[in-house]
Amino acid sequence: MPTESKWLSFFDLKTTKQIVVFSGTVSAILTAGLIWYGLQYRPIEHFDAPEFLAIKEEIKQNPTNENLISAFRQEDLMRREGYFESRRKLEIGGLLLFASLAVFVLSLRRLAVLLERLPEPLEIMLPEKSGKKNRQSILATLLIPVPVTCAVLISFVLYAQNVSSQEGQKAAQSVEVPETQRWNQLRGNNGLGIVAGLEVPVSWNGETEENIAWKTPIPMKGNSSPVIWGDRIFLTGADLDQRKIFCFDLGTGSLLWETAIQTPVVVDEDMKRTESMGDTGFGSPTAVTNGEQVVAFFGTNEIAAVDFTGKQIWSKWLGKPDSMYGVATSPCLFENKAILQLDQGSEEGPKSALYAFNPADGRIIWKTDRDVPASWSSPIAVDTGERKQILTAANPWVISYNPDNGVELWRAKVLEGDVAPIPAYGDGLVFTAVDYSQLSAVEVTGSGDVTETHVRWTFDEELPDIPSPVTDGKYLFLPTSYGYMLMFDAKTGENFWTEEIRGDFWSSPIVIGDKIFLTDTEGKTYILKFGPEYEILG
Repeated sequence: MPTESKWLSFFDLKTTKQIVVFSGTVSAILTAGLIWYGLQYRPIEHFDAPEFLAIKEEIKQNPTNENLISAFRQEDLMRREGYFESRRKLEIGGLLLFASLAVFVLSLRRLAVLLERLPEPLEIMLPEKSGKKNRQSILATLLIPVPVTCAVLISFVLYAQNVSSQEGQKAAQSVEVPETQRWNQLRGNNGLGIVAGLEVPVSWNGETEENIAWKTPIPMKGNSSPVIWGDRIFLTGADLDQRKIFCFDLGTGSLLWETAIQTPVVVDEDMKRTESMGDTGFGSPTAVTNGEQVVAFFGTNEIAAVDFTGKQIWSKWLGKPDSMYGVATSPCLFENKAILQLDQGSEEGPKSALYAFNPADGRIIWKTDRDVPASWSSPIAVDTGERKQILTAANPWVISYNPDNGVELWRAKVLEGDVAPIPAYGDGLVFTAVDYSQLSAVEVTGSGDVTETHVRWTFDEELPDIPSPVTDGKYLFLPTSYGYMLMFDAKTGENFWTEEIRGDFWSSPIVIGDKIFLTDTEGKTYILKFGPEYEILG
């Protein structure tokens, strides 16, 4: 038998088999990864994004508008950079796959040669020779797999670094804080207006400063609510010239920083009229935070994120708003997705969609078109124990979606008119209400159109046009903007009491323990007993 090279002798039958298995496995993993990446991040989608198409459509209608052209160029540049970045990742993955396949083919060839040989005569191997051969086998086993493994790991590390800095560096790693030290979205951590484990005063006075720790001016107008993470409070303000996110110190009320969001928004006469209306404005949506990013949406249809130092990470414009009373929807946060219900247009020509954004980089994880006209409600996210759902309300449907992919789960036709109140959820029932329509309790266990099968009960007397209901699954409290307050048995719809409080109410109630907190338009907060018997506590 010819004597083979010393280097090739390292690759005996056992070692070669190991290399075949390893390189084949790596090749299979890389192939699956490239297919997944190609499906998830198809480069052409960079140019099909709604904000990009919206600007292109505006330019078709106004070809001489320099602001439009400038906005288009900025968006085009950003999307081309994203396009080439996607191409680069695919090319790197392809090169790694080529290398692993080359190793696989060569090792298969070596294996075939070894299997064709006649068995060598038996010989008594000295211990030193046996140990030397074992060391050679180990060296040969590691010679190719280790570099390939390192290349794969380096690729993933580079990809992770790129994602975190693609449109701006992330803030320092978030510090987990107890639930009682955060209020990360509209109506609390669960977005449902139900809070446990907090001790709060039942009386305070802004003029005498009774139970007031501090007061500080807000630099800009807006109707949004504050969100809290640890020792920081975040609030938004907006007008047609600027949209800002503010950060205050929770302990002192001092303004730590403010950031003016930079987005290529095209301003037109309709947006100027929206600002002049005053009530809604551009600063009504409330932000969300996950402890690393603060994601804010504005009435100009721009959504943006900043880190905890105030540095803008990303922003997107979702096109010209098409809503007669302005935009008021707030995103909700669920499993580190910022869910945005953007309902626009008319019944004849709806332009509505539900979005899921990645807070870290602004990537649209999924988008689902909705066949509903403009609404002013916001989504809620719930875990029913059987499945997780995003619940939305708009004329004429309450619709449930899968938060993983945006696929519709079920819908019920229980609404009509201009829908602003946010749904409430408790113990397997979702509650929706709007003036001149009805209050409905719908079971969340169905699929498809459940209008005829899953509506538990309805009520059609005093109803809200702006405030939202709140429930713990046992009781349901329903305020109206004109001062009527109602309490129901959530399971049966029995109306325990209906009382009137003189005042106008646009805010939605919060339940802390057994107390309801509800603030009127003059800043006066009423504290009611959350239960079957009416009682004003403060």
